[in-house]
Amino acid sequence: LAELALTAKQVPLIHPGYGAPEPHYTPSQALADFVRARDLTCRWPGCDVPATHCDLDHTIPYAQGGPTHAGNIKCYCRTHHLMKVRR
Repeated sequence: LAELALTAKQVPLIHPGYGAPEPHYTPSQALADFVRARDLTCRWPGCDVPATHCDLDHTIPYAQGGPTHAGNIKCYCRTHHLMKVRR
């Protein structure tokens, strides 16, 4: 282990919740993975669809200035995502 440590490359790890907003509508794979791991299921009350089968939704719409950031993205299953969008 000591030998490996001598040649190891250190890479800074930034928690997605503390990072700057991403510049695009579609979240990076790292941000998408973080949000799905955080949410576990659809965030609609009472819905238990796994986050891996959910859409990623901006709480404040991207078109209205909502950032692509962990604090503004949540998992909604397709049914609840469409219900929210069509209101």
